[in-house]
Amino acid sequence: MTRAARTLQRAGALRIGSGGAAIPAEAHQDRLIQNGMSTAMAQGMRATAMAKDADLDDGAVRTPQRSTPATFRQWCQDVLKPAVLA
Repeated sequence: MTRAARTLQRAGALRIGSGGAAIPAEAHQDRLIQNGMSTAMAQGMRATAMAKDADLDDGAVRTPQRSTPATFRQWCQDVLKPAVLA
């Protein structure tokens, strides 16, 4: 987690968008609800944004042990397409 992300997390703030300004997480959730999102969905979006700010996307490094031998395209051709056409 970056120093900036830790600071924002402690403050309960989120960085919205690429290089966006930090806003309080509660304010972000409130804005989503004001624009018609359900409370449960807004809470989920808030939790997701906080996790992403805490470097969620950097959690797993791709290694041979964490990879499959087939690409997604290959899996679609070998498995999905025959299943759909069957």
